[in-house]
Amino acid sequence: MKLVLACGGTRPKDAPILHIDGPLQMGFEIPAESALQWKGDGQFELSVGVGTKGLGKGAFVHLSYAKNAIPEDVYPSAVLEFPNKSPGATPVRIQTVLKHRC
Repeated sequence: MKLVLACGGTRPKDAPILHIDGPLQMGFEIPAESALQWKGDGQFELSVGVGTKGLGKGAFVHLSYAKNAIPEDVYPSAVLEFPNKSPGATPVRIQTVLKHRC
C-alpha cells in the first residue's frame, strides 16, 4: 500500500482524520473549484477518484487503481450540479457515466 499524506497546520487538533478501508464514494482529486477543466471542442475533464471521505478539509483516502481495485467493466456515474446563470432559477444538473481512466 502506498500512502501519501499532506496536511496543513502545525497543531495536532488541525490534523485531518483519515478513514482507511471505509465506505467508498466518489471524491475530487484536487480542490473542487479546479476539478472540472475545459479541454476544448466541447470536452471537459473531471478529476475525481474513488475512496473514503475523512474528517477535515480535503481529507480523502483514494483507492489505488493498480491490481484492478475497481474492475475494468465497472463505471461510476456522476451527477454534477451547477448554479443557473439566472438568479433563483433551478440549478443545471448533468448526469454522466465516467468511462475514461487515467
